[in-house]
Amino acid sequence: MASSSCPEHENDLNEHKLSVIEHTYPAWRIRQWPNDMWTATRITAPTPGQAAAGLHRCILQPGLDALAAVLCQQLYIAQMATQY
Repeated sequence: MASSSCPEHENDLNEHKLSVIEHTYPAWRIRQWPNDMWTATRITAPTPGQAAAGLHRCILQPGLDALAAVLCQQLYIAQMATQY
């Protein structure tokens, strides 16, 4: 499928992606920076055990898709760290 070069379409798509990411990962606050970088900051700091397992307080990525991929990994780490 060819991607659209229409800025309005891209903005709508990003807004939809952002909404999905925010609802999927409620433990994180998602923000876009003026340089088109995206950050996710945990609302509560990781416990020492979670941090030792690799859970981060803040993530910086160049796009929403990349951010979502890292958040998926972080969710897995958080779930595994709380099992032990």
